[in-house]
Amino acid sequence: MQAAKNKQWYLVKQGVFLDLSQEQFESYLEFPLEYGTVSSPVGLCFVALWNDALCQIGFMDSSYQEEPILGALVKQWKVPKYERNDQKIGQVAESCFNTSDSVWQGLVLGSAFDKRVWEALLQIPYGESVSYLGLAQMIDSSTPQNLVRSVGGAVGRNLLGYLIPCHRVVYNNGKVGKFRYGSHHKQRLLEWERQTKYC
Repeated sequence: MQAAKNKQWYLVKQGVFLDLSQEQFESYLEFPLEYGTVSSPVGLCFVALWNDALCQIGFMDSSYQEEPILGALVKQWKVPKYERNDQKIGQVAESCFNTSDSVWQGLVLGSAFDKRVWEALLQIPYGESVSYLGLAQMIDSSTPQNLVRSVGGAVGRNLLGYLIPCHRVVYNNGKVGKFRYGSHHKQRLLEWERQTKYC
């Protein structure tokens, strides 16, 4: 399976994006994508894992349910096989939400620009937030205003919705703004991080 045009597979380790060759990615096809639904500090959470690399974290409610979230991922990535593994997913998720010792690796698919935006997201401190303009300035301080719309698109394409912290980007007026899994989940994540910042 080839990556989509102008897109690249990346393995994210300790905040560093490593390019995966086609051959390296094809080794993932030997394994089923594992998924499950677990409790998180802000409610039910859908988590998907491929060859021990996290590839999606999504927050669920009546508007966002497991089946359509999984279906969209399988379709977008053309996943050949997948299986439920709530026990393993629960252990991985517990580690992810451990504010004092979160060690994880992720698998993401995006353009070179997406990668730059996601790298910038990882620089936003825990418990804090920046505006879309502020995020654009982190990427290009010379013409940030021209990048705001593109930056917003890249933020929205991030599937690791908590670990690559797109929820920390808010509107210039301070309002929470949009979130793939609902603005109420974004608000709860921001509040939870502020409350646990010094724990």
